[in-house]
Amino acid sequence: MSRAAALDDLLLGARSPNASKDLGADLPEKARLMGTRAMQKRYRLLREAAYEEGRALFGALSTDPTFRDFVNLYIGEGYKRSRNNVALGNSDPAVIQIAAYWIRCLTTNKVTYAVQFHADQDLGELQAFWSSKLGIQPSSIVGVRKSNSAQLATRRWRCRYGVFTVRVGDTYLRARLQAWMDLLREEWLDSVCRGVAQSGRAPGLGPGGNRGFESRHPDLQKP
Repeated sequence: MSRAAALDDLLLGARSPNASKDLGADLPEKARLMGTRAMQKRYRLLREAAYEEGRALFGALSTDPTFRDFVNLYIGEGYKRSRNNVALGNSDPAVIQIAAYWIRCLTTNKVTYAVQFHADQDLGELQAFWSSKLGIQPSSIVGVRKSNSAQLATRRWRCRYGVFTVRVGDTYLRARLQAWMDLLREEWLDSVCRGVAQSGRAPGLGPGGNRGFESRHPDLQKP
């Protein structure tokens, strides 16, 4: 086949409706996938940089004992299932005051507040109580009625003022917070290995039995 004939066949195929459809569907899809992967890599690197920044800042921040209290509280009570949000909920005003103070100090994003309450509780009173503890407007506290709450006359009060949650959407704070939690866990394991804990109180840890430390860094989680 001559070059001219081959070129004609190529052009004829390119002009056909099916060929045009295939070409148009293939190239944009590849470009879209490449763009998505590049974006994912970029944000992963930003999260990793924030994590390392958190490790670098830990020593300076730890000079305030309440910072370590906050990180300890987050390990026990904080929301960890998302790498984009920092949130802590509790019914203890002291816990919430520490959490709110540090979350507001550590982010420039908008912090939101919510209180979960039972049907037989007064939302206005709860908003007034928590606003007085946190120095915020009562109207800034969203009420979330507990879905399974009824008039439980025999209920023993364990959440007199509801369950209050402080939340902020901040991916990079979440990454830094993960670094701080990891560092505290490392310190705990180091203390156990050095024999600070009493013998027999931590089976499986300490000399000869240290299971090692596994980071909870969101980007290092196993699928």
